[in-house]
Amino acid sequence: MNNVMMGTAAFHKLGDISRDEPDYFAYNDEDAENYYGAWLAGFGFVGVRFPKATSRPMTGAEAAVLADSQFVIA
Repeated sequence: MNNVMMGTAAFHKLGDISRDEPDYFAYNDEDAENYYGAWLAGFGFVGVRFPKATSRPMTGAEAAVLADSQFVIA
């Protein structure tokens, strides 16, 4: 889970898909100002830009919640 962070602002080529509260996202690439990846739960948008200014590492409690969570593709 080294590439999982918490974030609010998120931008896809189709528009702003930000969240009001911090939520989990996974990234597979980054540059000086952004992470690039996808929300862990949602509509499946990939290639999402998450600004580093509105992203942060998970707390211990958030990591524990994620470890106990299940995700299903429907």
